Amino acid sequence: MHIVYVSQYFPPEVAAPAVRVYELSRQWVRMGHRVTVVTGFPHHPTGVVPKRYRGYLLKFENCEGIRVIRTWLYAAPNVGVFRRSLCYLSFMISAIITGLLYLRRPDVVIATSPQLLVGVAGWLIAKVKRCAFIFEVRDLWPEALVAVGLSKPGLLISVLKGLARFLHSRSSAVVTVTKRFQKKIQAQTSRSVYYLPNGVDRTLFYPRKTGRKTIKRVGYVGTIGMAHGLGALIDAAAKLDDVEFHFWGEGARKTHLMNYAQTRKIKNVFFHAAVPRSKVPEIYNRLDISVISLKPTPIFADFLPSKLLEALACGVPVIAMLEGEGAEVAARSGGAVVIPPGDTHELVKTINRLRNNSQTLNQMSSHGSEFIKRNFDRASLAKQYLSLLKKTYLRARP
Repeated sequence: MHIVYVSQYFPPEVAAPAVRVYELSRQWVRMGHRVTVVTGFPHHPTGVVPKRYRGYLLKFENCEGIRVIRTWLYAAPNVGVFRRSLCYLSFMISAIITGLLYLRRPDVVIATSPQLLVGVAGWLIAKVKRCAFIFEVRDLWPEALVAVGLSKPGLLISVLKGLARFLHSRSSAVVTVTKRFQKKIQAQTSRSVYYLPNGVDRTLFYPRKTGRKTIKRVGYVGTIGMAHGLGALIDAAAKLDDVEFHFWGEGARKTHLMNYAQTRKIKNVFFHAAVPRSKVPEIYNRLDISVISLKPTPIFADFLPSKLLEALACGVPVIAMLEGEGAEVAARSGGAVVIPPGDTHELVKTINRLRNNSQTLNQMSSHGSEFIKRNFDRASLAKQYLSLLKKTYLRARP
């Protein structure tokens, strides 16, 4: 098959959409299929394009057998509304032009959200090229925009909801990354909606540390954004001055959190720049506890953070400050303790309880990695996805 993946994000970016597209595409290439990724120039989350990509309108690359077509966009940081909207719109227009001019007829086009305009680009390319179109929903837009305060209910949100319904109805199939997404979308469309979660590359994310004794280093790894409610970790650090709290990553709330810790003169909080994905497992394996957090907002109960899966795969015990599907998966894993989002008191209490129980820490470590092996192995999920692509292609073929 010839599979085209339209995604605004792709490595060297390390956000979850980029990782999903790269790892699935790499697996499909290894299975003997042709994969072309239409993407933008790397810029997320800082809005800064690396030097080696500057000055291009179009760039062709080969990434482990994946044909990558990078097309121009207006690079904006992951902060604010207006410039980010220009970024999304510019990629949609650029991807449509590039896809129509430089793609031979594929068998299937996948367009991956979160932002809906990527779906518009994928749908139009598939329509002109007369092939199957799969809309992959990684985020419930526009509901998530309201949840993090980027927009208020009104005309824009109504338009985006209409656009989401349009894409659902025009797709050959819809793919979601959580069961709750699947249920909600299936109630709105007659199209087939499939659940294919994010997974973990277990050749990269695996346990490297054994014999956990206590808790001296707590960490958060990933985007430091508006959705994550990380202030509770700063508050916990103030009450646990003999435990180090580390944050690796970039995002819209990083400066705010740094200022918050500095204003309170908390000395055991440390902020670090984002690292290449290949270095993330090393960070997890330096930690005694990984904290995964989302704000206590109803929409986030439908989410399953990919960083939860990666931390568990590395065998680091997890404190999951989550609700809904994320909390359910964390509890099932045996590698995590679930507490309410934003609850500093419970976070401090849980750390103190676990730091005096090396047996529990080591059991959590082994249970978490085994759970990921059984349920979220990326190679196995890629095979399931490929079966869906073949079925969708055959059904859509003239």
